[in-house]
Amino acid sequence: MYFCIPSLSRYKTIKLHTINFLVKNNIDYKDIFIFVIESEYDAYKAVLNPNINVVLTTKGIRNARASISNHIHAIHGEGAEIITLDDDIRSVKKLDGEKLVLVNNFKQLCESSFKVMKFKKISMCGFYPIDNPFFMKNNIHYGLKFCIGALRLYINNPHCIKIENSRTYKLLEDYETTVKYYIADGSIMRYENICVIHNYGSQKGGLNDIDRGYNAKYTEVMKFMNEYGKYCNKVNERLTVKGRKIDLRLKTI
Repeated sequence: MYFCIPSLSRYKTIKLHTINFLVKNNIDYKDIFIFVIESEYDAYKAVLNPNINVVLTTKGIRNARASISNHIHAIHGEGAEIITLDDDIRSVKKLDGEKLVLVNNFKQLCESSFKVMKFKKISMCGFYPIDNPFFMKNNIHYGLKFCIGALRLYINNPHCIKIENSRTYKLLEDYETTVKYYIADGSIMRYENICVIHNYGSQKGGLNDIDRGYNAKYTEVMKFMNEYGKYCNKVNERLTVKGRKIDLRLKTI
């Protein structure tokens, strides 16, 4: 298995959070790959364990995710088991009654997930998108449901490589990826009882280094509805204390 993390301007954050999380879960440094832009390569190398693989990519989350698929294919060939993670992950938790508890063995979770994916001929697996036990359920959904990009498992087969290299959305990258894998396989796998704990939107760098304003989001949402409308439930547009907001909802199939 390859644990791959795209990162931008967060060489301290990644060490404190995602790297620390992986090491605590007995992931070998040599199986960790960090994808960074050239101007930040030395900064990352200076703070990370020397056995961690630091790989060059070009700026932008779409480019970084494509680099992951291409790089792992170059060293492994088809069928590689890839886990992509954001650089600010603190833990992974599961539903236990009415509360969330730590997943004790993340590596074992990944291994068992890949076995199920191969048996069901599914290329991508995701996790519940928010850490709220009130909405979570103790089951796994097979079909179409939104998979957050913060933590995702996929098997790097030919159509996956094509998907990872053909994204056109910046703000809706997670939605586009979810739909494309569903179209390719006829199903994706999503844990309804496991979620990732991370610092989405609270730090500089990473995904926050792109325009996430209303106008940019509106343009992408309208384009997405035009291209993938039959997989969407609705567009949710509202006024908040921080201004106008617009969101997309995928259908559950």
